Amino acid sequence: MQRARELAALANCSPVPYSPECVKVNSANYFAVTEFSNVQQEILAPSSALVTIAAVSNSAGLITPLQKERQRGDCMDATQSTLNQQSSASVEQHSVLRTLVLHLLPGALVLVFFVAIAPILWGLGFPSAMAIYLAFVFVLLPFELGYLIYEARERGTSLGDIVLYRQPVPRGQFFALVGALFVWGIIMTLLLSPVDSLVKESLFAWLPGWLDYTNGFSTGGARFSTTSLLITLAFGLIANGIAAPVVEEMYFRGYLLPRISRFGAWAPIINTVLFSLYHFFSLFGFVSRTLTFLPMVYAAWWKRNIYLSMSVHILGNLFGAVLPLLLIVGVSGSGSS
Repeated sequence: MQRARELAALANCSPVPYSPECVKVNSANYFAVTEFSNVQQEILAPSSALVTIAAVSNSAGLITPLQKERQRGDCMDATQSTLNQQSSASVEQHSVLRTLVLHLLPGALVLVFFVAIAPILWGLGFPSAMAIYLAFVFVLLPFELGYLIYEARERGTSLGDIVLYRQPVPRGQFFALVGALFVWGIIMTLLLSPVDSLVKESLFAWLPGWLDYTNGFSTGGARFSTTSLLITLAFGLIANGIAAPVVEEMYFRGYLLPRISRFGAWAPIINTVLFSLYHFFSLFGFVSRTLTFLPMVYAAWWKRNIYLSMSVHILGNLFGAVLPLLLIVGVSGSGSS
């Protein structure tokens, strides 16, 4: 027993995990184990040395059950940390230029389409929001979804391997986060709406009415017929309420966000700021959009789950379309009665 204790001390094995990934064995370990086992080897494998040393320590009573449990937990934590690092490292990281282009180019294309078609629709009696919704259908969705499909084909893989951050989240936690983030978005929208109005009046007062996508809903509603407003909102429920949020979350949070993960906790901030800038047609809402979306993007990054941000994004856009729709229907119904 005394000899076992001496050998264990010589091997410096308190505490020593059972896994070679958790500890490095030095030359003293090899000599200690070799002498104890009376096995003459020129080179002793580290894994065998660790197992033998652990057995000696255990038989000598040097490692208590509590120490064993702690060692096992430390090893598992180290292994999980290593796997997370390997997972992040395995994702291709975009350069700064590529990050800027892929974040902002879809918004620039949407702006071009919007400016081209908005005056035409304005002349036909539709608010400029209809031009935005059409831009989503004919520009935004094809570009962002098409780019994801293109990337998958170029790499000879599936869309599921391109769109990341789809790790499962416990159901209760998922609904709690979605509910909290949705309420946060409503509160921020209400509190920061005056800020958006101030920025628009101060910096964007020069814009013609047909370039203000809020014209017809928050202001200037009398210019448009109830029918045109209802058609616009109904179309917006599908285009802006469901289709756009789903594709945007796949593109921005499922594809672009993991490709800047090297920035750590700054990644969701960068992603949110560029996402807000990408809305070139409504830069006056940059502040409110950034503060509204940042917790949502952070949650998607933190939980590695884009379904969180996708759900909140859809709920927020639907709320923004259903509320004025109900108001218009209510006003027209009361007017006819």
